[in-house]
Amino acid sequence: MEKDMTKGSPLPVILQFTLPLIIGNIFQQLYNMVDSVVVGNYVGSSERLCSWCLDLRRASQQALRF
Repeated sequence: MEKDMTKGSPLPVILQFTLPLIIGNIFQQLYNMVDSVVVGNYVGSSERLCSWCLDLRRASQQALRF
């Protein structure tokens, strides 16, 4: 199903386009929060730092893809 995004009112089209992106971002943030809690409760401080560095690297790689 193709949708012509150049016709009709722009607000509903934009909302339909961005809704999956917003939902994906919410799930990514939930994953990061749960991961931080698990790492914070079950490993030491050096492992937490390592996990934070890997998260930072992953986020920067995702940002550079766009």
